[in-house]
Amino acid sequence: MVAPAAILYGFQPDLKFDLHPDTIDELSFFKAVMGLYLGFSVLWILGVFKRNFWKAAVISNIVFMLGLGVRKAVKYPLRWFTYIRLRFWNFC
Repeated sequence: MVAPAAILYGFQPDLKFDLHPDTIDELSFFKAVMGLYLGFSVLWILGVFKRNFWKAAVISNIVFMLGLGVRKAVKYPLRWFTYIRLRFWNFC
């Protein structure tokens, strides 16, 4: 699931993700992230088929998913705070 998303993210980010890179640097950043995601995918596939990669694959998967979870955990309170600030503090 991560590998197809990585390829789309790296080569055509505007197709599915509503991202429009304007410069070569932005496109290079998306391709670098694509490389990281593809590297994780290869490690996870190796972990499934080769026993000596299993521990590294599980640990990297935990770190990857924790990164997604922490992002969500930080995003919602910040959005809530911004909503409250814009809604109520502008009247003061």
